[in-house]
Amino acid sequence: HIFANRYQISLAQKDAYTYLKNRYHEIKYENLIKNPEITLKKLCKSLKIPYENGMLDYQSTSDYLISDEEYQWKKETLGSIIINNDKKWKNKLSILEIALIEKLFYKILIKEQYDVSNILNKSNLYFKILVNFISFKISFAVYVYKFYHKFKMYLSWRYL
Repeated sequence: HIFANRYQISLAQKDAYTYLKNRYHEIKYENLIKNPEITLKKLCKSLKIPYENGMLDYQSTSDYLISDEEYQWKKETLGSIIINNDKKWKNKLSILEIALIEKLFYKILIKEQYDVSNILNKSNLYFKILVNFISFKISFAVYVYKFYHKFKMYLSWRYL
């Protein structure tokens, strides 16, 4: 998931501003679960579309939108919003996962004003080497994937 998120965030933030201009909007998960109505109204206003109360009644359509294969990992979408779900990661992720996320997304975490534990600075040398090695492998994989994606687009444009 870290690889996919890293690529999706970089793609969205770099390319979306260019291609989508004012149709691209980022929403913080914490804002959406704490104040869903206010968050959705702001989004609708910026997209120049009408807000509808039915947007908060997502449970009634979730059943139709989620396939059987997806149900197991999306079953929480059938229930109401869990407003304290924003801190769940603190109990679910390992120290290694937290360190990797902080290493790979540090700039984004700081920019978006998230709390950063700096667990890597408090760790022993072996742990730091491990995190840096895995981080490098993920960063390299993202770079290769971006290069492949752009090369594939180049080839498709060239031979149209």
